[in-house]
Amino acid sequence: MFSLQTRLYERDGASRWSKGRVTLLGDAAHCMYPSLGLGISTAFQDAVELAKCLLSNGGAVDAGYESVTKRLVRYERNRIPACWALQTGSRFMHEVLAATSERPATPARNGGFGVDFTSVFFKAWQGALWLLGDREEERAITEAENRRKTENAKAKR
Repeated sequence: MFSLQTRLYERDGASRWSKGRVTLLGDAAHCMYPSLGLGISTAFQDAVELAKCLLSNGGAVDAGYESVTKRLVRYERNRIPACWALQTGSRFMHEVLAATSERPATPARNGGFGVDFTSVFFKAWQGALWLLGDREEERAITEAENRRKTENAKAKR
């Protein structure tokens, strides 16, 4: 049987993602272990946030050097905390998976408990992701409901 072994390297996320009118997103800004499977979705979230920041104020992207740099600072401020949390969780989950891989789950390995700590961690992590996540669809629903209420109130007048 052929066995392929690869190495994973880690590095901390950049403390600053932008310099002047140049910025980073995705793995260039915050690479993470593949243990949570969130790399590409995090890069997409970065891209959406970057677009929102650049297109604010009427979408005048070429509004001047200072304006663009301020928008990139806002992009960093909006994304770095969530990405740091995901990187930390990914690093922790990598350690959990590395410690539990290729060994059968036994009560002795789990400190005498018949609990699978990996699945417990996954459930806890799902809760943390929900709390930290960008629940855009919930905001969109709330905004739509508020608009509908406002329109109904105007129609009754």
